[in-house]
Amino acid sequence: MKALHDQQEAYDKECKRLEEKSSNMTFSVVLRNKAANELHQLKAKDPLPLNKAKLTQAAALKKVEKERKAQEEAERLTQKKLIRHNQHWKN
Repeated sequence: MKALHDQQEAYDKECKRLEEKSSNMTFSVVLRNKAANELHQLKAKDPLPLNKAKLTQAAALKKVEKERKAQEEAERLTQKKLIRHNQHWKN
């Protein structure tokens, strides 16, 4: 999960850096246009690998959460049966 977050953060930082560079009038026209072109290329780049990794991670988390809830329910039912069993033998 941290690796995905780090990749997204690096992408966002690079976009911000290029946006700032392309709009900074202290740079020459050539440098501003170069930054604008790089930004366009970065945004046009296929985001599928990162998006796929995010979806896969989300699905894995959802599966683990579902299994955890099922385990908690099974433990609750087991405790309930154990209490009934103990009460039966006390009487």
